[in-house]
Order: sequence, then structure tokens, then C-alpha cells
Amino acid sequence: MVKFNLFDQFDIWIFKISDDYREMVTDLLINRKPLRKTDFHRTHSDFCVLHKLNSGEPMLAKKIKCQIAADHIRPYLGQSQGIREFRSSQILERLNISCPSPILAGTNISPLGTYESLFICRYLPDHVNGSEFLSKQQNPADREAYLCAVAKDLAVIHGNGLFHKDSHFGNILCNPEEMGKIYWIDNDLKQMGSKFDAYEKLAMHRFQNALKNKFISPKEWDFFVDCYRNNLVKM
Repeated sequence: MVKFNLFDQFDIWIFKISDDYREMVTDLLINRKPLRKTDFHRTHSDFCVLHKLNSGEPMLAKKIKCQIAADHIRPYLGQSQGIREFRSSQILERLNISCPSPILAGTNISPLGTYESLFICRYLPDHVNGSEFLSKQQNPADREAYLCAVAKDLAVIHGNGLFHKDSHFGNILCNPEEMGKIYWIDNDLKQMGSKFDAYEKLAMHRFQNALKNKFISPKEWDFFVDCYRNNLVKM
């Protein structure tokens, strides 16, 4: 599907849509007004929550700006950030790793316009990121349940020869009322290839920042590492 002038005059968008959401998304793209609002900003992205469109569950639209020079070229190679998040989320789902269901990826192939790409997924109300959870939750059993769930998923990702390019507790959501159930966000995967050890070390270093920031204790870090090692099976 191609759409002109979605956010700005002269932008040109190409979309990839999950089959289960095609009708809903078509209606959304015809009536562009909900997409154009912004509920909160981040450094390189604007977000809006689309509440229960067509009596369905709410969706989250991530409108992504270029961050580095390469981002101006990647859309022409089919590698915009929105496309990468869409494909990576689909891969995680195939590995039985939970993430907000990917609905749409859009790429702006025009050099004009505010946004480089668009990613829409299911919105998860009442969820917090892991850094926030670990900084506030005091119950040891709940903390261990979260850490174990993350470690097991990480072992599956690495065991399949994949590296999550932005893996840290801040990108893994949980619902404090439903511990042990987590969702990975900002998904961008790459193949480890022959550099497994280097990528594994980098991933563990990022998670270890939670220890340096005193979100977790040394004992909890050892628990996390042990859980990861016990579940790591290389494919």
C-alpha cells in the first residue's frame, strides 16, 4: 500500500501490514487525523495512542525521525527503523517471545517530511519498563520472577544466533500485577554469526548496568546470569 502526504506535504509512504489488521489499518490511513496527534515525545520519536479503533484494543504508533546519516539511506534499502522493528517483532513471536503485536510498518521514501518511518503495534496499558519496576518493587519473589523471565528470553534469542541491538531492562515491559509475563520493545535483531562471544558480552554488559545503577543487588545479578546460562542452548 502506498500513501501520499500522510504527515507532511510531498512525503511518500510504503506500508507493510499484518494480515490480521489490514481492514483496521486501511480505515486508519484513510482518516489520518488520529495518527497526526502526539501524546508524548522522545528524542528521536513521537508517539500517539490510538484508542480502541473499530472496537479493538488500543494501538501505539511510533513516528520515527532520522537519528544518524545512514537513516537517510536505509529507507531506500528496505531497512528503515520501522521495518526493522516490524520484522524483528515477528521473529520474536515465532520464537514464542512476547512483544506488542506488530501491526504496521511504514517507510517514507521521500527525502522530505518529518518522519523517516512509522511502526504501529498493540498498546499495553498498565505496563512499566523493567528499570522502573526494579527501582520500585521490593518484593523479592516478584523481582526474581521478572529477572528469570528476562534471562530465559535472552537465552532463547542468543541460542538462535540473534542479537537484540537495544537489549536492556528498560526495553522489557512487565505488568506488576502479572509477574513473569514480559514484553520486549524497541526490537531490532541482527545475526550474531561468528561473533557470538562478543555480542553476548555486549548484551550482558548492558544488563549489568542495572547493577551499577543499584537497581539490582549483586546476588540478583548472579541469579540473572545463572538463569541465563542454565537456559542457553545454541541452535
